[in-house]
This record gives sequence, C-alpha cells and structure tokens, in this order.
Amino acid sequence: MRIRKDEHFQQEFETFGFVWSCERCVHFDGPGDHCSLLWPHADHLEAAAHDPETPFIIFCKEFDLN
Repeated sequence: MRIRKDEHFQQEFETFGFVWSCERCVHFDGPGDHCSLLWPHADHLEAAAHDPETPFIIFCKEFDLN
C-alpha cells in the first residue's frame, strides 16, 4: 500500500508513532536486499520515511510485529 507523505500524514506519523518499517518487522533478517519471506525491502526501510526525495511510504502487507 502506498501512502503519500503529505503534511497530514507526517502529523499523524509523529502523533501516533506509526511502526511500519522492515527494521521493526519480525520477518526482517538483517543486511541484504530482502526479508525472510524474500520480499525486497529497499522501499520499506525506516530511511524511506525521512528521505525528502521519496514522495510515498510503502507499507508491506506482510508486516508483523510478533
């Protein structure tokens, strides 16, 4: 799912402390280019949320905290 990083989203992101990135997912297995489910994770890393050149945050449908 793609969510535009507009002012409204940024405010909610900070207010509610969204947890969404690969680094926070149980399927993230460290360095490399994909998670344990073999999905590429370049677009889902925490850094993408703070990159001004990236207009969207891409949420992974497999994200799982535990």
